[in-house]
Amino acid sequence: MTVFAFTVDGAPLGFTADRLVIAGFTARNVDVLMQHIEELAREGIPRPSSVPLFWDIPSSLLSVADTIEVGSAETSGEAEPVLVFAGGRVYLGLGSDHTDRGLERIGYQEAKQACSKVISRQLWPYDVVAARWDALTLRSWVQVDGGEWTAYQEASVNAMLPVDDLLARMEVAGSAPADGTVVFLGTPPLLTHGPVYADAYRLELRDGERDVALTVEYRVTVDPDGRR
Repeated sequence: MTVFAFTVDGAPLGFTADRLVIAGFTARNVDVLMQHIEELAREGIPRPSSVPLFWDIPSSLLSVADTIEVGSAETSGEAEPVLVFAGGRVYLGLGSDHTDRGLERIGYQEAKQACSKVISRQLWPYDVVAARWDALTLRSWVQVDGGEWTAYQEASVNAMLPVDDLLARMEVAGSAPADGTVVFLGTPPLLTHGPVYADAYRLELRDGERDVALTVEYRVTVDPDGRR
């Protein structure tokens, strides 16, 4: 159980995270999804048993910190839309499913729960953007060795499965979200040929119609003794 103070339209929203779910392999385009799976397989990362997959990990990993500590130099983050279920309503945030890529060769569960999952302090009511969901844009940038920010991702959220579809699949899997649940919805492809083990990540989820954006920026420090 982890307590947060979010902001929604300038008003505070207290939230207790009882459950954290990471959705993976959520690409809407099947050909793109299969290509990604084959790329991972060539890196020695096992193929998923089914798609999409849902990992329940400790809610204590959810963080709004500006810096996270990881136990390996082979970790990376990505921009993801995030749903927060609170008080009978659904809110939209922005997050990074920071993952230990070395541990992915052992197992996805181990890799997912090795790192904190950063989420924006600001949320939007999901129903405000639901009707134009596919028009929202995700972007991310990485910074390595204190250099310039480099583009890492840029895509519409329609690269991933529609929210209603994903939630229906969670329900079929016996994993339907309730109040207190946070769900990371997946991420679009990278602009690079593989993950970048950066010192810092900058993320944006933009609603062009309203000309507003959710943002996240965080740094990464490595403590080799800190791997869970």
